Amino acid sequence: MSAKMFKNLPTSSLAKQISRINMIAGTPKNAYRFGDNTKKIEVILLEKNIIGPRTGLRKFLKLQLPTLKFHNENVDFFCTRVRATSKDDIAKVPTKIVIHDASNNKTEIDCHALDEQKILKKLIKATEATRVPESEIPHIQHPFIAL
Repeated sequence: MSAKMFKNLPTSSLAKQISRINMIAGTPKNAYRFGDNTKKIEVILLEKNIIGPRTGLRKFLKLQLPTLKFHNENVDFFCTRVRATSKDDIAKVPTKIVIHDASNNKTEIDCHALDEQKILKKLIKATEATRVPESEIPHIQHPFIAL
């Protein structure tokens, strides 16, 4: 693979690690703490992404969930990947997030045909999440690399 393909990524391994840690810590736009009532978040999706409208949940899982896990250490996160063998089975597999609260009530968010930002907004509303102040979000400065 060519380095020209990935122009915005750092080239050194240390800089890549720092960038990844900063991405997980998040920004004020995507760093939230769930309400005290939220105890468990379960994501249910297909094992392999075959149908286009289900890609929003997969992107949410990759881009938003690590930041939410970082700021909500008291909440358990589970991902259930369902294996479907036929087209009929694929249509029956739900694409959803299940929120379990302290009194064992469940709230479901249907994520079919939603993008990652809409899923995040619905999750914030359902869990009564609050933004993490910018002063509480850790950020590692990139070191100057002398050649």
